[in-house]
Amino acid sequence: MWQMTPWMHSLLSYSHKHPVPQGQQLDYGVVLGYALHKNGSCTQPLHSRVEVGLRLYQQGVVSRVIFSGAHPGAGLRGVSEAHAMVDHALSLAGQPPPAGRWLLEEQSTSTRTNALFSLDIIRQQHQQHQQQQSQQQRQQRQQGQQPSSVVLVTNPFHQLRSYLTFRKAAQQSGMDLQVYVAAAPFAGHCGYGHWLLDAAMDQVDFWRDVVALGYYGLRGWL
Repeated sequence: MWQMTPWMHSLLSYSHKHPVPQGQQLDYGVVLGYALHKNGSCTQPLHSRVEVGLRLYQQGVVSRVIFSGAHPGAGLRGVSEAHAMVDHALSLAGQPPPAGRWLLEEQSTSTRTNALFSLDIIRQQHQQHQQQQSQQQRQQRQQGQQPSSVVLVTNPFHQLRSYLTFRKAAQQSGMDLQVYVAAAPFAGHCGYGHWLLDAAMDQVDFWRDVVALGYYGLRGWL
């Protein structure tokens, strides 16, 4: 069964349905949070998400990155998933980006709130940009005022639910937004304990998202 886990995760992938378009710079990458180790460091699935998001930024595919995820609880103090992701990204990049290029969203505790709070940040960023424009520039851009594109960065097992959730949240908020999904490899757990526990957690990820898809559908969030 363990050998089938990557294939199972791929059943919920969505990057092949809404891939990142080639040859253009998109507005935002949103790296979605995941569980942390007890010491506040990123788990292997979260490492993978950060690495994909950082690569998109460094290659100029996205102009800004939102790291989205709240404090995970479980005895940790003052460490949000977003903060842990930024720390890992900085360790890989070697130097911080220009101000305003990496943004932290530290309130969300679910995929639904990932979407709601990340879209709030995007809306606020857009409003600030509008205020900095001249009156003539604002008049010239009366149509299509919202940012045009978001790239979701998450593991394959989480891509389908993330895409549907962000698309629905954007529609409900009246944002005219194109949503894409970045391709990401399978990233199994490593370091939870015995390898059987790591393998079991990979299975839990898949089945939890299957159940969550049903729940989100019933709530009207997809």
